[in-house]
Amino acid sequence: MITEKNARDIESDIRQPRQLTGFLPWIIAAGGFIVYLVTLNHWISPDSISHVARVSGWFWQPELYGPLYWLVTYPFRWLPVSLVPVGLNLLAMLCAVLTLTLLARSVMLLPHDRTHQQRLRETSDFSLLTIRTRWLPPVMAAIVCGLQLTFWENATAASSEMLDLLLFAYVIRNILEYRIDERETWLLRAAFVTGWR
Repeated sequence: MITEKNARDIESDIRQPRQLTGFLPWIIAAGGFIVYLVTLNHWISPDSISHVARVSGWFWQPELYGPLYWLVTYPFRWLPVSLVPVGLNLLAMLCAVLTLTLLARSVMLLPHDRTHQQRLRETSDFSLLTIRTRWLPPVMAAIVCGLQLTFWENATAASSEMLDLLLFAYVIRNILEYRIDERETWLLRAAFVTGWR
């Protein structure tokens, strides 16, 4: 039986997800930014040497693959050659931080009504998680992804994979947002970004 205190707790739990979804992904992004900035590679790594060489103009062959990465890295061609590796590493770090932000937001938008027990317990609109520890899944997802060795290596040294992953995370987030408010613009953005790759 639901008492008056339980009803107030349930009502506040239903109201709080909007407050939580507003700032938690940015707190996660700030944490990722600090970790990646402290561990940022300040020079060329074996994996980033081809990207630095292409941006510095040391390859004579034209870039036929990855038009978006070429477009994003084009302004780095104006930097002095000694600053190109650090600039590309910072770009990869920025892509990684934004990817973690989108991951946290996507996890917050996942439905929690897949099992019979979840359907009994979760009564909020769109079956979003409304328990007191609802901050835990996005934080754990960001920690597990952000500290995974391959992700961390690509986040601290220049790589086109981080831009690709950022685009993928953006598409997934748009699809999950569309599930909530059903605005066609979410799908149009997802289709536009998918077309770039």
